[in-house]
Amino acid sequence: MKRKKEFKQVELGVEPVKTEFLRSRWKHYLRWLIFCFALLLYIMLILTSYHSHVLLQKGFLLQELVVYVLCSLMMLPILPSVVLEVDYLRLEDDGIVLQNLLFRRKLLWDEIQGFIDPRYLKFAILRGKKFFYLLNRRDLPHFDEIAEAIRAKATKIRK
Repeated sequence: MKRKKEFKQVELGVEPVKTEFLRSRWKHYLRWLIFCFALLLYIMLILTSYHSHVLLQKGFLLQELVVYVLCSLMMLPILPSVVLEVDYLRLEDDGIVLQNLLFRRKLLWDEIQGFIDPRYLKFAILRGKKFFYLLNRRDLPHFDEIAEAIRAKATKIRK
């Protein structure tokens, strides 16, 4: 009979520092669903207006303007969550990796211009050279650890 390998567990007394932070998947998928639904409505609106104007030779109606305005207003609350809000965050030695619903970006620590964490807002603002990102304190687990690590690393680089 084969003997099982035994592994020694060594405790150093220091907890490992967590470097990856991920929003709950159900919140992620809910944002994707709402974004796809709104985008689908917008595409259907454009296709029906194309059908109406080009194929049926009908003029532009005031009702269409109202529908365009309503669809645009519906997209306004969704766009900041899609483009600005961070879904995944990884702290590394040379920088920070941020991902929202559409793209992934890596910021070096010297590219960070500022980190604003007001207690009265739901979001903290991480400002880079070209763009800014919203870190949702209610969605990201262990937000206080994230804020401390960003402040420590960003100020260490600037000194």
